[in-house]
Amino acid sequence: MDEPLISVVVPVYKVEEYLDRCLSSVVNQTHKNLEIIIIDDGSPDACPKKCDEWGLKDRRIKVIHKKNSGLSSARNAGIEAATGRYIGFVDSDDWIEPDMYEHLLKNLIETESDISICQYARNKEGLDTSQASADTAVLTENAIWEYFYRIHGEPSNYGVWCRLYKKTVLDGVRFVEGRINEDVLFTYDVYKNAKKLVISSSRKYLYFDNPNGITRKKLSAKDVDLFEMWDIICQKEGGGSISITGQDLTGRGRLLLSTQNACFTAEMIPFQGEP
Repeated sequence: MDEPLISVVVPVYKVEEYLDRCLSSVVNQTHKNLEIIIIDDGSPDACPKKCDEWGLKDRRIKVIHKKNSGLSSARNAGIEAATGRYIGFVDSDDWIEPDMYEHLLKNLIETESDISICQYARNKEGLDTSQASADTAVLTENAIWEYFYRIHGEPSNYGVWCRLYKKTVLDGVRFVEGRINEDVLFTYDVYKNAKKLVISSSRKYLYFDNPNGITRKKLSAKDVDLFEMWDIICQKEGGGSISITGQDLTGRGRLLLSTQNACFTAEMIPFQGEP
């Protein structure tokens, strides 16, 4: 049986120091049938040259050079170019375990899910190196929204990079451009299309704490758009309510729950003077 094609989107901007490490981890995946889409987002350093060199080394790599328009624009360009049945995202200063996509795809197929999720580690923590089986949880219907709104105190779960998506759940969904917290709204829109998620306890993605990265910069007032993202979600809900853990929560109620969890305890967007 042929391996299904997975499209992996790698946006690139000012990461020449880390790019080779990232791409090496992607091309060396145990799942070999990959379409690796590198989006050079107008990087002013040596990244464009490095991207082209990688494209010459591996026929599975597509390189797209574009004018700098930000991370969301680069990811959207990758989605448009993707031809795989499944799609994933890897940030170009991060790296992944060799079996990450094999692991995610296996869980997705076995549970007939729309999205497969694994855990991540920060660069100081380290990844799983054993082949021991991981615990998995399958979420449907309201359980998906309990997970999204972090009703039970779950950690932030809006990052798109430690996931594998059926491409069909991205139909009509793109990253909002010009925002820092684009993952939140994207995840909301994707969950609207999804009927089932599978979540693995195994850590397969290494998130690099890049001191020059977007989420590591000190935030100014104009940077903090998280509340606006949640307000957009409330507007999309149209003031309706859903039942979560036996409670009917209106859009505003979910806004309060989510911003309390996602803003004041956010791992990915620390406030100035990170605690």
